Amino acid sequence: SVKKDLADVNLSAVGTDEADAMFDVAQKIAVEAVGGIVPKKRKYKATSERDLPRGVYMLPSGKCISRIQWGGKMRYVGCFDAPDQASTAYLSVKKDLADVNLSAVGTDEADAMFDVAQKIAVEAVGGIVPKKRKYKATSERDLPRGVYMLPSGKCISRIQWGGKMRYVGCFDAPDQASTAYLSVKKDLA
Repeated sequence: SVKKDLADVNLSAVGTDEADAMFDVAQKIAVEAVGGIVPKKRKYKATSERDLPRGVYMLPSGKCISRIQWGGKMRYVGCFDAPDQASTAYLSVKKDLADVNLSAVGTDEADAMFDVAQKIAVEAVGGIVPKKRKYKATSERDLPRGVYMLPSGKCISRIQWGGKMRYVGCFDAPDQASTAYLSVKKDLA
């Protein structure tokens, strides 16, 4: 059984590929047991993030996004066609927000300041200003551990294992997602 095979696993003694394969087996068993959808693996381009400027990330589509850590949050700056555009926007937002004393402003004011800096930077380099997402009012605190509600009303379950946050599956109901999460957790324990 998967549980027996994984019970004595020392993650530091196995390679990343082997740990990933072990997780994939436990994930498939748990998701299929509750009638969920087994996620397909995404293939990413070989471009190393170390080759990109600070704050710039390459998407599988070839587009670049820019993100910055500010005000205790990782904030999305925008989406761009080239890494140099994303880097310019990142540096512009960083420069605009460098002198802000966050302890002297409230959360809403900090968010508004970021939004202004973001809009100026993205429009200056010809990127796409991201739209604000509207989520349902259901609090994630009302959901079982490892279960998250998507705007579509579907539920996903994720688990931290082997130093990575791993996607378990997508489900119609929170109880299905929770059952899959608990099954994977039990198999990997």
